[in-house]
Amino acid sequence: MIVLSWNCRGLSHPNAIPNLRGLAHGYKPDVMFLSETLSHSRSLEAVRVLLGFDSCLAIDVEGRSGGLAVLWKASSKCKVENYSRNFINLIIEDDTRGEWRLSCYYGYPEWSRRRNAWQMLKELRDMSQLPWCIIGDFNDLLSQDDKKGIHPHPNWLCSGFRQAVNDCDLSDIHLQGYPYTWVKSRGEPHMVEERLDRAMATPEWLQLFPH
Repeated sequence: MIVLSWNCRGLSHPNAIPNLRGLAHGYKPDVMFLSETLSHSRSLEAVRVLLGFDSCLAIDVEGRSGGLAVLWKASSKCKVENYSRNFINLIIEDDTRGEWRLSCYYGYPEWSRRRNAWQMLKELRDMSQLPWCIIGDFNDLLSQDDKKGIHPHPNWLCSGFRQAVNDCDLSDIHLQGYPYTWVKSRGEPHMVEERLDRAMATPEWLQLFPH
């Protein structure tokens, strides 16, 4: 199974749909998670048809921020467990490995809500005993290595996120390619790059899908 996660930062952007089509054609994902769609569910239904997926669950944009969507093919045997404005939980029925859970997650971007985000991760962990994988834009950094720029990330934020990840018994799934997933540039030397997006899993899930 191939699962793809992308923070599209608005499906109304002129490049968003062409980029989505390129991703779908290049990787042929069975499940695709989109965060920050900045769109309503009716728009995602058109995207589902365009990309050739069989089902879609979309969480509407609230004001001028947010919006989530998960699109999947019938062959992936997904069923929605629950959802909120920050996550969509799916149960995957694997014919050879049994059931496992996929959480598609978008963390609060505001520093003032980080503790709420860390608590949400723990609550997600406690929702099921199935092998668990969580993907998405966490809007959080595990360490200073996750940032490239002039100013370091506040240590208390790294420490708090790291503790939440440890409490959930999660480990990073091996990353291939360029490590930073977000960039803000005002020209050198003020460019900032961060690894906000990641995929993590419990030991039980990693045993099912060794890599």
